Amino acid sequence: MPRVQVSLGTRRASALELGSEEMSSANLLQKDAADEALFNSAPAHSPVHGLPPEVLAEIFTLISATESPPGVRSHEHPTGVRAARRLHSLQVPCACVCSEWRRIALSTPSLWTSIHVEYGSRIDEDPQSLQQFIARSCGLPLHIHAHGPLDDEGSDDADLRSTRTVSLLAHLSHRRWISLALWGPFLLQPLNLTLLHKLVIGERAEECLDHLRIWPRLRHVELHLRDAPAAIPYWPALTSLHLVFVAGSTSYPYNEASFARVLIREHRDTLEKLILEDDFYSMGHTAVDEDEDEDDVCEIPNLMSIDLRGPTFHILDNILTPRLSGLAIHDPSPFHEEELFRAYFASNSIVARNLRSLELISVPMNDHQDLIPIVEALSSLERLVVDDRRNDRKTALPNLLVWLRVPDDDNAHIHLPNLVSLTLLCRVTRDMGPTREALREMMQSRSVGRVVGGVQVKALRELTTNMGSQYQIPQTRFIA
Repeated sequence: MPRVQVSLGTRRASALELGSEEMSSANLLQKDAADEALFNSAPAHSPVHGLPPEVLAEIFTLISATESPPGVRSHEHPTGVRAARRLHSLQVPCACVCSEWRRIALSTPSLWTSIHVEYGSRIDEDPQSLQQFIARSCGLPLHIHAHGPLDDEGSDDADLRSTRTVSLLAHLSHRRWISLALWGPFLLQPLNLTLLHKLVIGERAEECLDHLRIWPRLRHVELHLRDAPAAIPYWPALTSLHLVFVAGSTSYPYNEASFARVLIREHRDTLEKLILEDDFYSMGHTAVDEDEDEDDVCEIPNLMSIDLRGPTFHILDNILTPRLSGLAIHDPSPFHEEELFRAYFASNSIVARNLRSLELISVPMNDHQDLIPIVEALSSLERLVVDDRRNDRKTALPNLLVWLRVPDDDNAHIHLPNLVSLTLLCRVTRDMGPTREALREMMQSRSVGRVVGGVQVKALRELTTNMGSQYQIPQTRFIA
């Protein structure tokens, strides 16, 4: 048997290299024979072979979902991995291990519901294999991911092959598509995607929007805009919108900003979650607020969550959000000072009363003392995240921690009594003694729920810091 032969050869080589005089040829042969007999009488079996087929099928499904997550960008995979998947694009890896695993894989329809089309794919040359793959999903909804080129591999020929493959796939199965991610320059014909629930359009595929518009069940849309589409799409069931402004066109950011404003306004009655991301802030542009009419205010009655990344904060001046419960600000750039945040909450008392979650990531402030006037009015706040690790100034975190500490005095004012989750990340320096001391006192004062001065203070259930596991609730791994 190969495994035994390798073991015997290794032992003989080791004996010769060591120059052992104690181990004679006879001893070697005798020991080898004993080892071989033992190997034949008690073959090794991996515990995985003892698992029931239904458990293995569930494991295969979880692995498959991890390897090919919906909406993944082509450049997020190393070239070698992508090339390997291109060669086996119509095969599930676990089906190639052994005949038993292949039988289980072929009888598990959920393994065949995620179809990845690599850039330059030639699957269109073998439509029978593609049809077989689709048939293995047994009528389940399909997740389609068409990947775009890496920076150095784009070509007209590869564009054409990819378009042919996606078109063939659409011809065979488009009525079963539940999610679609397009990251390449695909020229598709109009499709009637009645089941589509999620759509991702990459920066190289904006033109597809001109043909992909009338879908009654579409709820989640992510658009990466380098150039604004010619027409404004309307999706009657849209609840989640993620817009990413990408630099590159000569008209940026004006056409994209106008498109974004109209798109948000068209879906104001159904939107519940809004994410705006601008990756061009280093040039000083602000895509969302260019040429914005201050009197042109749009009410979005059902919007509950806003995530603003880059210089998109000014959109808050032009929308009314009476049901907003979650707000996240990421790196708004140095052009937006803390006065804007204070003014926003001061002028929106409804938002201040309803807000449950606030995230401030790399928000420029003079010190954490500037944060106190912002959160002081948020009486219902349950979750607060402050990430100031990019701040090169000395941290003033102790001021905030002292402010959050619950005093024993019944006559004292209680700040944020509903706070149950707190994340504080700062630039760690050598002189962190005062910060750690203030953190310990704050943790102790909020360790249990209690009534102070007639106010019910909730216990802090989650605390995340980057100052050591002893400063976390529950105490888990250290966060750098």
